[in-house]
Amino acid sequence: MNPAFMGLRILIVDDDHDSRDLLTYVLQSEGASVVAVESVQAALVVIKQQSLDILVSDITLPDADGYFLIQEVRRQETERGGHLPAIAVTAGARPEDRANALAAGFQKYLSKPVDLDELIAEITDLIPQSLEVQQSAGDGN
Repeated sequence: MNPAFMGLRILIVDDDHDSRDLLTYVLQSEGASVVAVESVQAALVVIKQQSLDILVSDITLPDADGYFLIQEVRRQETERGGHLPAIAVTAGARPEDRANALAAGFQKYLSKPVDLDELIAEITDLIPQSLEVQQSAGDGN
C-alpha cells in the first residue's frame, strides 16, 4: 500500500483486457480506487458520472483514439471547470508520439509495455495537481 494512493480515484481506459486488468490490480494494490473501461465512449460516461483524480488512457482504442478522449475531457473542463491530470499510454515509442500526446493535453506519456514502477512514480507526480483541483473546486473558485 502506498499512503499517497489512499482514496485516489483513477480511470483506466485500455481496450486490451490483460493490460487493463494488470493496471487495475497494481493500482488497487497501491490503495487507489480504480474504474477500468475499454472505450472512449465508456470513459466519457464515467467521467461525466464520477469524480476522478487521474486518467490513464491508451491512445489506440476501438471507437476513437486517446487524443479525441483527452480533447473532449479538456473541452468539458472549460464548460464546467476542473482539470483531470492524464497519462497517455501507447505502443508507439517515437519522439513524435510523446510530443503529440503532450500537445493533445496529456501531462505524462508512457510507452508499452508499461514499467509499473514508472507508472506509479508518474501518478505520484500528478497527485499534487489533482489535489489542487479538488481544493479549488471545494473553495468555489
